[in-house]
Amino acid sequence: MTVARLGRNHAIGGVMTVVGGLTTIVGTLLPWEQINAGAAGANRAGAAMGIEWDDGKIFIFVAILTIVASGCWLAAGRLPDGLVAPVGRLLGNGSALSVLTGGYVVFFSILNLRDIAAVVDRLNGIASGIASVGIGIYVDLVAGGVMMAGAAMGLLAARSNIQASDPNA
Repeated sequence: MTVARLGRNHAIGGVMTVVGGLTTIVGTLLPWEQINAGAAGANRAGAAMGIEWDDGKIFIFVAILTIVASGCWLAAGRLPDGLVAPVGRLLGNGSALSVLTGGYVVFFSILNLRDIAAVVDRLNGIASGIASVGIGIYVDLVAGGVMMAGAAMGLLAARSNIQASDPNA
């Protein structure tokens, strides 16, 4: 398998998708909802991590797929063909997958943020300061945007490389 040299924008897009995937995992391991124990009316206390939600588990799965696809594509010259070829056939270079993954993470982060904010508002209606939205859901929201931006850079760079190599395009 011959590995073509990566354009700078294409490589930056791949790195952004990997960083977005890693950041998604970090955001899922951070709290999405926090409840204070000492406040009156709070019958539970602690921080609910993103991994405790079904969407958090899916976030980690799709982030790992994105990291593997983009990472194998970025390191294709240094990895064995036996690894790169099947990953390339199954997942592509990571750009198209990153659009889907980033969009999924952004969309469901917004939905979860809305639901968590409703619970926080209800609990804070009982007594002020009982609950708050955790940082993890915001980190996931930003991470999904980073993945989509990296995917857009990668797809645009790939398109410009095709047009530059084909004068009839």
